[in-house]
Amino acid sequence: MISLNHPSEIIRTVSDTTSPRLDVLLILRANIDLYPPSRNQANLLARHGLKVGMVDLAYPRLSRSELDPEIRRWQPHSLWDSKQDPPRSIADRILSLGRFKATCRAVTQFTAPAAILAYDLAGCINAPPSTGKYVSIYHFHELFRIRPNGHWPDQFRFNRIRHHLSTANRFTISDRHRGELQKREAGLRFPPETIMNCPLKMEKVPKSGLKALLAESGIYPDYVVAYLGSVGEDQGVIEAAASMGYWPANTVFLMIGNVSDLLRAKITDAAKKTGRHQDLVFLGPKPHGEALSLIAGADVGVSLIQGNNANWTYSAGAINKRFEYAAVGLPQITSSLPGVKAVFGDAAIYAREEDKRDIGHQIRGLLLNPEVRRDVGVKARKLHLERYHYESQFRGLCQWIAQKCRQRGLRT
Repeated sequence: MISLNHPSEIIRTVSDTTSPRLDVLLILRANIDLYPPSRNQANLLARHGLKVGMVDLAYPRLSRSELDPEIRRWQPHSLWDSKQDPPRSIADRILSLGRFKATCRAVTQFTAPAAILAYDLAGCINAPPSTGKYVSIYHFHELFRIRPNGHWPDQFRFNRIRHHLSTANRFTISDRHRGELQKREAGLRFPPETIMNCPLKMEKVPKSGLKALLAESGIYPDYVVAYLGSVGEDQGVIEAAASMGYWPANTVFLMIGNVSDLLRAKITDAAKKTGRHQDLVFLGPKPHGEALSLIAGADVGVSLIQGNNANWTYSAGAINKRFEYAAVGLPQITSSLPGVKAVFGDAAIYAREEDKRDIGHQIRGLLLNPEVRRDVGVKARKLHLERYHYESQFRGLCQWIAQKCRQRGLRT
């Protein structure tokens, strides 16, 4: 891993490498360990025998990376954590943008990848299609929402991104409904391909140390309702906390993920109105593998996404936690936004995501009925093993990238 402060360091470290050439370069203006689907793509490409490199950002709060150690990595600056860090100055933001752009250019120039897989707007802008040099693939975690408004800088940026998307070799997104909306808003001829945000295939559910971890803090619950992932206001955590008055006694609400002080206070206030705020447990962010093993010891998972904007309304295939709960066989209470029932069917329980009473009764009913819990969890686990794992979702694109690399003669 290479952390850099000046473009000259980038050029030196890349050009001094004995075998600098890459098959595939990934570009993400974030830390890839915070984006498990992107990390899955990188690891599966490396597992396919390709030489993979990564431009992303440093994130010191993570204790360790789960990226394949053979993947070369350049990190021009650290990630700004919106939940924990104070705002950065305009000068610092401009400098960081320049470092990232310079890194992308230098690494692309000196590693001469056969394929570039770039993520979201920043990746799209810093990896323009280049016929004859490399094949370009763009994967959007979220919707491309820039619209022309008459101001020439915005119009120029909109047209540039739209041109890149329309001329790329492949364009993928995590949800089918998002893809249809993306096609209309960006004026594309075809919608992007859908690759849903599933975890890697988990042949066996890991043994969970959750109950032992809680016991270390003197917590011995009868039931655990779990939430996994970055904690945001659109994720239904406030509504779930507000429903705790309907839950069975001695049930804790466990959250594993990064949370701001402001949102933590809102969640606590919602639970306090039910008299159950003492049953909240915030574990903070954990490495992905550890987090999955912990939630395997819970009784119910919640993924009550709020349809507060188009990005959340159209998120059936984009919400990691839905598929992660399924991977460990954890029955979940989720929202019935467009496409969700088509994905999970009877392998989940649905609640009106804005209705604390409905949420509370659905959670209570599931906790007090072990046979239903077991049935829903088994069905979800079966879906994971059969289709909702990343090896299945990414197989076609991974094979296509490998073929393009072979055509370039970079692989032996």
